[in-house]
Amino acid sequence: MALVPLDPGLILVSAALIGSGSSLVLDEFADILHLDDVYWTQQGRTSAHVVGLAVVCLLALLVGLNPLGVDALDDTEFTVRWSGSVLVAVTTAAVLVCAAKGKYRTALVGVFLPPVAVIGAIRLARPGSWWAGRYPQARTDRARERAARFDHRYVRRFHHVLDRVTGGPEPPGAEGEDMRPGQ
Repeated sequence: MALVPLDPGLILVSAALIGSGSSLVLDEFADILHLDDVYWTQQGRTSAHVVGLAVVCLLALLVGLNPLGVDALDDTEFTVRWSGSVLVAVTTAAVLVCAAKGKYRTALVGVFLPPVAVIGAIRLARPGSWWAGRYPQARTDRARERAARFDHRYVRRFHHVLDRVTGGPEPPGAEGEDMRPGQ
C-alpha cells in the first residue's frame, strides 16, 4: 500500500480534531474511570494528574533524543550518542523505580531532570507502594512516619496549586452539595 501525499490543510485539520478529542477525553478521565460524576470530588483530581502525565510525555516526545539515528558518525559523535543512550537508559530505570516506590511526581520531574529520578530511586519507598510491600510491617513504620511528615509539609501546597489550576474538590462531608463554579 502506497502513501499518498496529503494536502497540508487536511493534515492541520486532522491534527486539530485529534488534539481536541484527546483533550476532552483527558479532561473527563476521572468520570470515565469511576463511571460516576466525580469531577468535583477528591477522586476528580485523577484527571488533573493524568493531564499532567500526558503533558510530560508529550514534552518528552517533542524534546526527543534519537541517539542512534544517523549512520556516518565520527568517534566524537559516536561517543556522545552512546553516552546519551546510557543516560536515557539509566533515567528510564530510575523513573520506573520511582513509580514502583509510589513516587509519581518525582518520576515525572525525573523525566526531565535525571538526578531527581536517581535520588528518588535511592530514597525510601512510599508506604503502601508495591516496593514497600516487599518488606515486613516493622520496617515500613519509618517510611510511614516520613511520608506523614512530607505529606503534611508539601502535599497541601501541591493541592493548593492544583486547585488553583483545575478548581477545588468538594470538601469532605459535602456530598450532596453542588460545589461547581457558578452554581
